[in-house]
Order: sequence, then C-alpha cells, then structure tokens
Amino acid sequence: MTKTTTKNKSLYDALGMKGKNSIFKSVFITDRKTTEGYPIVEVEPFDDTFLNAIKYPSGYDKTIDRIKLKVFNHFSGDNVWLAVYTDHGHHEHLLSQFHMREICKLI
Repeated sequence: MTKTTTKNKSLYDALGMKGKNSIFKSVFITDRKTTEGYPIVEVEPFDDTFLNAIKYPSGYDKTIDRIKLKVFNHFSGDNVWLAVYTDHGHHEHLLSQFHMREICKLI
C-alpha cells in the first residue's frame, strides 16, 4: 500500500462529516493530477470500519460503489482518477459521466 502525505485530505474531512465510523476516512484527496489533469483520489484502509465493509465480495462492491458516487459528486461530476489499494488488489477507475452512468449505473 502507498503512504499518504500530510497534504492529502480525507473525503470525510473535506465533507465535514461528524460520524465516528465512516468508510470515507479511507478516501484521500491527493494534491496530484494525472497527465490529463484529472485529480487523483486514493482509497486505502484507514481503520476497521473500511476493512469490515470490504470483508466479503458483495460488501466490497457496495462499498466501492458508495465511494465512487460520493467522490464523483464531490467533484461535481468532473472526471476523477480513483485508485483503490486493498488486500483484494490495486484497482484504478476513471470516474467519468460515461463510467458512472453506463458501467456502474450509479447516476
């Protein structure tokens, strides 16, 4: 897993969430961009809340879909590069209007 820098802010903090347990504490908005200029958001386990949510395949899919939707909406529907680092592997997604509507059926 990669190490986050102190410049990275969790989505939990960016949205001003108050709940004690949240999967969004494991979502970090980095200060980096892809070569195309898309912001990079990384997901890596922060605590047991996220780990418990992705423990089983169905939970993993639902959790990642929730994260995709929240990140996509946070960036107002603009393209975002999402990198997910877990024990299930490293997966990268370009969250675009097409991906969210046609592939994920989330919007």
